[in-house]
Amino acid sequence: MVFAVLVLIAHEANISNKATIMACSVYFWARMLHFASYACAVPVARTLAFIAGVVCQLTIAWQILA
Repeated sequence: MVFAVLVLIAHEANISNKATIMACSVYFWARMLHFASYACAVPVARTLAFIAGVVCQLTIAWQILA
């Protein structure tokens, strides 16, 4: 939910740069890794993928606020 709201706010504010594009791409792949590691019960990879997703969300939020 947080990611979608951040992306919609950035879109409406017409904020699109290399940081936001990269954050969205990395977020997508981090969520894919999170799903796969959850399904295969690999806790370390799941945690790292979750943290990567949070960092991507923070990056988009920072771009909105800056």
